[in-house]
Amino acid sequence: MSVLSVENLSDTLRGRPVIQNVSFEIQAGEFVGLLGPNRTGKTSLMRAAPGLISSGGRSSLAEMRAVERARTAAFLTSRDVRRYCEASAAADGIQAHAVAKVGHSNAERVGRRMDYASRSWGTINVALRLSEGLTQAGLIEALSIAVQARSAAVMEVGIALPGRTSTGPALAKPSKRPLTRSSTLAPWNEKQPTGGQHMPELQQVLKAALTQEGCGWNMGSFGAIAEFHHVYGDPAPQEYAGLMQVNRRGGVRIDTLEGVRPVAYETLSPKPHRWTQAVSLCLPHDDAAMSQRGALTALGPDEDALREEDCRARLFDMGLGQYQADFCIRTADPELLAVLNENTGRSLFEHGNPAMGAILQHHPHRVLLTRIGRVEVYQMIGGPDTGGKSPEGPHTHVLPKLLKAGRTHSANTPIPEGWVPCCGASGKPGYWTAGRGQGVQPCSL
Repeated sequence: MSVLSVENLSDTLRGRPVIQNVSFEIQAGEFVGLLGPNRTGKTSLMRAAPGLISSGGRSSLAEMRAVERARTAAFLTSRDVRRYCEASAAADGIQAHAVAKVGHSNAERVGRRMDYASRSWGTINVALRLSEGLTQAGLIEALSIAVQARSAAVMEVGIALPGRTSTGPALAKPSKRPLTRSSTLAPWNEKQPTGGQHMPELQQVLKAALTQEGCGWNMGSFGAIAEFHHVYGDPAPQEYAGLMQVNRRGGVRIDTLEGVRPVAYETLSPKPHRWTQAVSLCLPHDDAAMSQRGALTALGPDEDALREEDCRARLFDMGLGQYQADFCIRTADPELLAVLNENTGRSLFEHGNPAMGAILQHHPHRVLLTRIGRVEVYQMIGGPDTGGKSPEGPHTHVLPKLLKAGRTHSANTPIPEGWVPCCGASGKPGYWTAGRGQGVQPCSL
């Protein structure tokens, strides 16, 4: 059975013929090699045959509809076509089949070629076939998860490149071993120490990051989060005792690193052609648990506030029921205090409860508490008073629909099983560099 038939295929590059009247057939199960010196059209033929570029002549793949062609052929580079890994899975009636191969390395810089002959690793190339199509949002989510898993595998290998350790360029040794969840999704070497035991470097990395204008911080869970970051034009971050940063808009403080496990990863950025690098400070599941209150609760004066002027203001747990975070508000406003005290013990989402409306009207401070620290936001709550947008700089989000999922973090954040993120730090690609601290290396492509 022929899986690819090509007749009189031709193509030009900058007016120069690179393919001329090429014809061949490939039968199912055949391995076909294409040999030739550089710049003789090998890559052009590989792209023209499946219809990835327009060309003269006929190709059976190019004649297919785009959907059918995508189901039939995939384009992967490989160091050794005899070696590959396969994995299949099914969920909710959808079938998935993946093939992974090890290609050549792209962990190079212009003008510095690497000696492939002396190395047994290269880029990880994966082709995935699904029984059902994905929406654009689904494609982005899938790409993000794949990139994180790929980078996690690379970090485990620990390959040294000139001047740095490989992280983003996904490198692996060729293998016939089937793909498994543990081999591709473990972003941490279990032999490495946790932050509270033998990693003073982590303290130093975080201390330096807190004075960097480009680093942002967050605490919370899936559906309710508080974020702190610097606003361009504001005074430069100051250095404080301990792990803290605070300004007129908000602040963050990390009180302890005991038992903390830092997990580095990367995600897609809202800006085109960009990636976001991040580090999650995680605790074991049982150690991360907070109060998980389900109703508005008065907690008294906030004696641990970042600023002395806020220590006498009253703290209230909003009762969002988050596992690893208590989402609180803080106020000294008599009018708001009267409404909050009158409605303690009730859910903020209860029909007829005036407390939520009063909160949105008075814009109290938001205080997010976890087992390792807190984030405070002093700015207005995003809503009608802010033009429907969150203010620039520190802000909070509460999304009841997402809270109902009961998740501790987003599905595309590669947190190891049994661990819970209690604080997150993110920055522009290049900040979390190897050498600033073991275990918090970047995942840059």
